[in-house]
Amino acid sequence: MKELKPLLSIRDPEPVQLLNADSTIPIVLVCEHAGFAIPESLHRLGLSDTHLYDHIGGDIGAKDMAVQIANALGVTLVMQNYSRLVIDCNRPPTDEQAILQVSDTIEIIGNQNVSEAQRNSRIAEIFTPYDMALQHLFNNRSIAISLSIHSFTKAMRNAPERPWDMGFLSRYDTQTAQLLLDHCQAQATDLCLVLNQPYQIHDDTDWFITQYAEKYNTKHSLIEVCNIHVRTDKNIQTYAQLLTHSISQLATTMGVL
Repeated sequence: MKELKPLLSIRDPEPVQLLNADSTIPIVLVCEHAGFAIPESLHRLGLSDTHLYDHIGGDIGAKDMAVQIANALGVTLVMQNYSRLVIDCNRPPTDEQAILQVSDTIEIIGNQNVSEAQRNSRIAEIFTPYDMALQHLFNNRSIAISLSIHSFTKAMRNAPERPWDMGFLSRYDTQTAQLLLDHCQAQATDLCLVLNQPYQIHDDTDWFITQYAEKYNTKHSLIEVCNIHVRTDKNIQTYAQLLTHSISQLATTMGVL
């Protein structure tokens, strides 16, 4: 049997990046869909820039927003650098949806007929290092609040528009999600804010909340910002400041800051 070549080369970025890794503040941010990188060996998955850098490739604006929040608060941020189309690091890695053959009606050419060995390579070289970074952090730090930063698209192709500006997702810890929503709403009364939209948390579709935030009993929420609001530096700064203030208020209420 022909030996499978490594997925990543020295020219490819590392799969995981930590910001403020030595922070002792008991708040952790994660950004699972921060990156849009494709391993050189996967030849852009056969996609154009139009699709690679659209919402199917990663969370538009989420990384820059998360970095600004983390730096403003001085907290640790864990970022995943590869496109969700290579492997979605916020899904169970063995789930079919972790490597999509079609995303929002777009055929992902490089994900057709992925073999078990190729899937395992993506898990081993991209998902596992990211997950191990989370394991190390949660096993070696006292974490009181953990928040996941995402963005979502206003409308999927052939689907109705989503009316919300921001969503705060949680399965069990609705108090934290509601407090964040309330703090944001108090600052920006014109925004349409909602709990558990545009998605809901489930064991078979989510990873960070189910495997870390819940299991380690942290106060938590997955925060979704509509990506029409975070496409310019000015707007990213506006939403980063909104969330920074709200997270600070949350932490103060909980006696964390």
